[in-house]
Amino acid sequence: MDAFLMLEGIAVTFGFAVRTIYDTINTRAFQYDSIPAQATLVKWRLQKRGESPYRTKYELMPLLRFTTEYGEVIEGYTESEMSSIFNRPGKRVDVMYSPSNPYDFIIYDPHPILTAIKKAAVFCLVFGIIVLAEHLGILQQVLGAE
Repeated sequence: MDAFLMLEGIAVTFGFAVRTIYDTINTRAFQYDSIPAQATLVKWRLQKRGESPYRTKYELMPLLRFTTEYGEVIEGYTESEMSSIFNRPGKRVDVMYSPSNPYDFIIYDPHPILTAIKKAAVFCLVFGIIVLAEHLGILQQVLGAE
């Protein structure tokens, strides 16, 4: 069981690393041609993201409003790493938008590598706790209690 759990952790970590590198490259390419703006968080919306016979997956998406350099007011939803707990309506957020289509915008992250390292650290912490709990037999006790 330990070897399988370790292989699974390595596979998930590798997938996480590849996804982070891919997202960072795409974000940097978008930011190269985009225009910065200050947006205001208007509200949060619960968006259905996937459905299966056993469960439905939802995601909170922020509605942001900003003004382009030409004075056009843009309001739209974007996928985000923002937290609804710490980010309330009215909060100001830096965004980058495409000059050819201002509705194509992202929340600006000045330190994408640092953000990726933080995500990896949280994942490693959670994975480490699971491995430790399994090693100490706590995981079997919890799962066996059901």
